[in-house]
Amino acid sequence: MGGALTEGGNVHEWLLKSLRLPEPSECEKLLLQMKPAAHGLSMLPFFAGERAPGWRDDASATFHGIRLNTKPIDIFHAGLEAVALRLGQIYRRLSPLAHPDHRILASGGFLNSPAWAQIIANVLGKPITACLEPEATSRGIAWLALESMGKLDLSIPQSPELGCTYEPNPDAHLVYQEALLAQEDLYKKLLG
Repeated sequence: MGGALTEGGNVHEWLLKSLRLPEPSECEKLLLQMKPAAHGLSMLPFFAGERAPGWRDDASATFHGIRLNTKPIDIFHAGLEAVALRLGQIYRRLSPLAHPDHRILASGGFLNSPAWAQIIANVLGKPITACLEPEATSRGIAWLALESMGKLDLSIPQSPELGCTYEPNPDAHLVYQEALLAQEDLYKKLLG
């Protein structure tokens, strides 16, 4: 069970380079001041095709709703939100299978942007805790394999090193549920 995404860090990087935005630290300040989905844009962040949940290699990135007053930071914000909304779709499918008291750990490129991590927490409506392990996914897979083979060394700490937790904003979560519907509608119109 799972939901792999192709988009993520590559969307962040492409937008930063292509939009000629200010330095990342300045972008962070701007992002933290922006209201959820206030730019009016919907995006499908499929620069490298889509993996979960639709598995469409032929999908491509699309922005909908750009107007004369749309700024590069709006497009950047919409791109980060679009990836978070894709995570929201996957989470919505997997959460019924999770333990009722499950925690959500985030690793990788999301942690380079506290604003993005906050967006993800707001989309999911659940706290997100930063996992500071350099290879969190590989570590988790190794632990599962060792456990299934009965070779888990209990003398090695099993809990990963954790960082700060991003608490969701309930009002932002509601706005993002509407944005999720808009993204799903755009997906259906373009990809069936």
